[in-house]
Amino acid sequence: KPFRETNVHRPADDWKASYEKFENERSDALLLDSTFPNPEGQQEKEALFVNLNTEKIPSVIHPENDENGMFANISNPCIQYKSRYIITLLKSGLVIIDQHRAHIRVLYERYINNINHRHVVSQKLLFPEIVEFTMAESSIFPSLADEIKYLGFELVHMGGNSYAIHGVPADISGGSPVVLVKDVVAAAIESGFREIEKKSEKMALSLAKATAIPSGKIMALEEMETLVASLFAIEANGMTPDGLPVLTILTDEELATRF
Repeated sequence: KPFRETNVHRPADDWKASYEKFENERSDALLLDSTFPNPEGQQEKEALFVNLNTEKIPSVIHPENDENGMFANISNPCIQYKSRYIITLLKSGLVIIDQHRAHIRVLYERYINNINHRHVVSQKLLFPEIVEFTMAESSIFPSLADEIKYLGFELVHMGGNSYAIHGVPADISGGSPVVLVKDVVAAAIESGFREIEKKSEKMALSLAKATAIPSGKIMALEEMETLVASLFAIEANGMTPDGLPVLTILTDEELATRF
């Protein structure tokens, strides 16, 4: 028998026993760790959570208008409520912001600033679209060409009442370029051309309303924080250009009266 038994014996502590021993020790270690957590490790986890979920909300550009210091530099996250409101903390309470109206305010300031400073920020369309104006719209279009250009639209006359839209305002997502151009022209006509500033304001507001974040849109944390920062950087951030409230503040005193 070439494989006859010899006096050599397998060690008692073979691989199976070693593996079982390792598993038992691992289970004991996990149990011990969960019962007595490592304070340093816990602090690292908490620090990571804070860094991922909090950003500093900048103060208002004009602090002299902030007598109570409610817009002081405070690090707090934003949360979204009902896919319509953004809630964040101030020094003396809670601020609740209407996301659609806040974005209108921010976009309006951007568009009117571009018009006033003759600044063009546009993005090219992959496929140009054709807009057909009425006779009345076509007759006044030359007087609106500068404002439309500085709003970010690039239009090329194709003859008659037809224009090709080659570019639209930057950062616009969704919406028909044709409808946007028609709405802007209609807003200018509605202004009556009594004042150049009034015409520009109407056009900027029309475009801001058409392109602002809608109510009901779920926003990511970064989007909310960017919008809040942009809003707080505007001096007149409490109302839309047409007089609708953008935000409301629930102070600590008001909150205390509810309990």
